[in-house]
Amino acid sequence: MKPASSPWLLRRAPRDDARARLFCLPFAGGSASAYRDWGERLPNWLEVLPVELPGHGMRLGEPPIADLLPLVEAILVGLAPWMDRPFALFGHSMGALLAFEATRLLRARRGPAPFLLAVSGYRAPHLPDPEEPIGKLSADDMLARLTRLGGMPPEVLRSQELLQLLVPVFRADFNITDAWTSPDEPPLETPMLVLDGLHDPRAPRPGLEAWARHSAGPLSLVMFPGDHFYHRATPGPVLQHLADALARHAPAPR
Repeated sequence: MKPASSPWLLRRAPRDDARARLFCLPFAGGSASAYRDWGERLPNWLEVLPVELPGHGMRLGEPPIADLLPLVEAILVGLAPWMDRPFALFGHSMGALLAFEATRLLRARRGPAPFLLAVSGYRAPHLPDPEEPIGKLSADDMLARLTRLGGMPPEVLRSQELLQLLVPVFRADFNITDAWTSPDEPPLETPMLVLDGLHDPRAPRPGLEAWARHSAGPLSLVMFPGDHFYHRATPGPVLQHLADALARHAPAPR
């Protein structure tokens, strides 16, 4: 029996009658709260379930998992009770990598497949990062880089106590993306949607187009005005496009 709640999920607007679910995976250092209002903005046939990783958000007291495969395996165990109906995966930045590798691991284990894999703000995973690894920077340099990307709210930067808690989480997350080399596997049959801002320094357009290497099914690339956190600046058009893609690929109601 599926539990009413889970430490892995933020269920602000439960929709037990929804015919499909959307699991949203956060960016490095981010939490499930980044998607807290998406359930109100996306169609009511869909239940939006933001994912809370160990060491993040409401789970800040837990140690973060700093290795990709153990983290992906733990995510799939945590989400398994909620995969009892059609589901899609969305991930931004590090979350895109987690969503992609989770989809490949589900395929390897002959598990259920998402009806849509939406990856945002992340280059195709077989490509090297063109920038210096963030996880190896000093705390000050790391925070400066994140500030330039738009990922550090001013209220966080003003709180030394909060920064002391968050810097190890950022470092663990960036060590995941810095160290991971995606193994060469056959492309996914799962439909893919690639999203990003036109001026994202972390994922130039050629790196986004390279996702085609990992897709044997339908793939579309859509770019919006903005930078790495483009979806914060103009959430309406982004969520409308995501809603259209979800409706296009979701199984028909029974």
